[in-house]
Amino acid sequence: MYEIDPRDAVWASRFFSGRNALGWASVIDGSAPDDWASDIAPWFAPPCRSDPDAPMVLPLLARDGSVVWYGVSRTVRGAHRLAEDLLAAVGPSYSDFTGGAHVANPGDRCEAALAEIFARPILLLRPTSPADIRPIRSAVARYRGLVERRPAFGRTAARPFGIVRGHFDRALLAGNESGARDAFEELLRIGRLSSENRLYLEVRLLAGLGLWPQLAGNTKLLGSLTDLVLPPRVLADVIEALYRVHAEPCEADCDAEGARRRFREAGVDRRGTLFGTTKGLRTPRIVKAFLLFETMRTSPDRQRFEALAGLLENGASEPFVTAMASLLPAPVALPAGTAAATWAADEAFEDDEFDRALDLYAKQPLSAKTIKRMLSCATVIGEPIAAGRVVGLVDANPDVLAWLNDKTRSTLDSLRQIACGLPPAAVPTERNPPPIPIGWLEWARTAATPEGADRAGEALRKFGDHWSADGFTNGTDGIDEFCNLIGNAGGKSETAFRAAFPHLFRAFLVEPERPLPIFRPLYSTLLTMTAMQEAISQDDLELARLLIVALLTVGLSEREYEAAMLDLGTLLESQRSVSTLYWGLDVCEALAIHPSQNAPSRLRFVVAVTALAETVPHRLTIAHRAAIRMVCRDFNIPIPTEIDAPPDADGGSDGTLKSLADRTVAIYTLTEQAGRRAAEMLRRLCPAVKVVVNNDTVCTDRLALLARSADIFVFAWKSSKHQSFYCVKNNRPSELPLLHPVGKGSASILRAILDHG
Repeated sequence: MYEIDPRDAVWASRFFSGRNALGWASVIDGSAPDDWASDIAPWFAPPCRSDPDAPMVLPLLARDGSVVWYGVSRTVRGAHRLAEDLLAAVGPSYSDFTGGAHVANPGDRCEAALAEIFARPILLLRPTSPADIRPIRSAVARYRGLVERRPAFGRTAARPFGIVRGHFDRALLAGNESGARDAFEELLRIGRLSSENRLYLEVRLLAGLGLWPQLAGNTKLLGSLTDLVLPPRVLADVIEALYRVHAEPCEADCDAEGARRRFREAGVDRRGTLFGTTKGLRTPRIVKAFLLFETMRTSPDRQRFEALAGLLENGASEPFVTAMASLLPAPVALPAGTAAATWAADEAFEDDEFDRALDLYAKQPLSAKTIKRMLSCATVIGEPIAAGRVVGLVDANPDVLAWLNDKTRSTLDSLRQIACGLPPAAVPTERNPPPIPIGWLEWARTAATPEGADRAGEALRKFGDHWSADGFTNGTDGIDEFCNLIGNAGGKSETAFRAAFPHLFRAFLVEPERPLPIFRPLYSTLLTMTAMQEAISQDDLELARLLIVALLTVGLSEREYEAAMLDLGTLLESQRSVSTLYWGLDVCEALAIHPSQNAPSRLRFVVAVTALAETVPHRLTIAHRAAIRMVCRDFNIPIPTEIDAPPDADGGSDGTLKSLADRTVAIYTLTEQAGRRAAEMLRRLCPAVKVVVNNDTVCTDRLALLARSADIFVFAWKSSKHQSFYCVKNNRPSELPLLHPVGKGSASILRAILDHG
């Protein structure tokens, strides 16, 4: 037999024990029944361990003779590669495996031994019938031989940083946690990140995945960020996390005092440097967090509070803002030019309260000191309005230029470039590059020109987070021009717009929190941009699904609807595989739920999805078949013969469906129709299962009880509220599964349940 590494022997002795009838001692000495030792021992041999991403596929033999296989790897990359390999080597032909992850049970000795050593995802192969055990053994043995012959791992050339960062951003928008973490690790390996940028990327990862408590509760990370001048996006993520976790639970009851108390208990008042400047950010949660922090100051500034409240849509009339205002003391006016007013400005500057310091200094008589400090404040704030305010004061008093040294004049020149549209500084032309765009439309006009395309990316990176989509909500002319510039671009301009896709998606679809009819032309443009890409990933498909749902929500004309169906058809045709089928079924569900302005084009897409299923009937799972039957009923089309098989012919029905009998399955989703459809499909497959659908938006007693008691809980987190998720997570026993479907349609929900079994 092979010589086993002592480190492997520790966890292996735990896995091959307990409910696993294959004992570790019998594997070592070769005495395991039915020659199982020859299946197991080679996985521990050097030929199978030379690759850092080396996989292992290990059997667990139950006392009743049934067998399952666990697929594991020590790296995330290796685990994902193994999932693809096993899908090809075994797949649904002999098992219920469809590439999904298995959630290890920490209370199970065997599974806990694997979870402590190996990376997620852990994979589980379960035969569809006892007769399939032997074919799976043979397939796994052939795969092991392939692993043994696979060339040794060699370092490949690193991909360009910008490409990997683009994949990272798209994975976050699509909610692809494993893909985002893989890209994060790859960005670290490239070696171009400074220590500060690594912190910023970690913040973006947590915020992009909606892991707000992990971000708000990471005191070490927040402590490292407190003394840094944060980029706008990072500042927004941190402030939003603090507000969501500590203050937002009190907002519904207008409990401003409770929110302030929770801020103090969390130590937010000790992180004042985070609240030194809004950096021009205007999203409601950011503004409310700054308002709440203002009430915590030793000497709150009512004028500052009112100016911040004016940034909100309903301003001071919003109930929670009114409640926060009641916490402020009576205002105390400080006449400009007095010692007290100067002292207040100096104190704000020295405490890194840059927005407040700029406001106070702007009201004081100009001096060399006030000018220098205002320039410093505007530089830290880094957004056009603040820069324009300071430059305007200097230009209105040209005599003060004599007080400035060369370094200060250089700072003033830099602020002129940020304050686009102001008169240029009196310096040589070569020191004045073209003005920086101050909004999305000006940026698009710049990017659409050959000379502007090269610097459009840099302008977007530095100032894009300052630009609001609100500028387009007053009329259609601006959004129409914006879409025409994007849609008609070519060459470098087209490249610039494609690189900006994640920024556009976030600014116009994610941040508004609901699709807006005024942005309908842009949603269509982004969908077409996705369909026209040369290489389309699963993340791109998910973003396309989100775009079509947005378009269906705001409504389309007959012509627009047909164009959207053509784009969806292009995406489906470019990705003809079983892995795309769940996406296609979720899209079909969205089409069935929303009104159609062009029924023939909709039906063509639906038929194309069912036709794709007909080409791979041997790869279809019971989840596929159930979803396809539902879609065919939705659109009143015949169920294909290959799909309309009796229940006992569906792969995995004997084991998976029997295991669900007399169990309670909870489904949480805010997309009520998707939840009801998933429940209906599950009841058709297994009448003995009890299915409960919940859509509470806050932590109710009913939701908490369901989280504690359900045998299986499926949380469609892409269609959920923050408070509900943490209600479920905090009440869910660790030994019970909490499943997260890839999408939020009924097909994805059903797949998560049946993959888990």
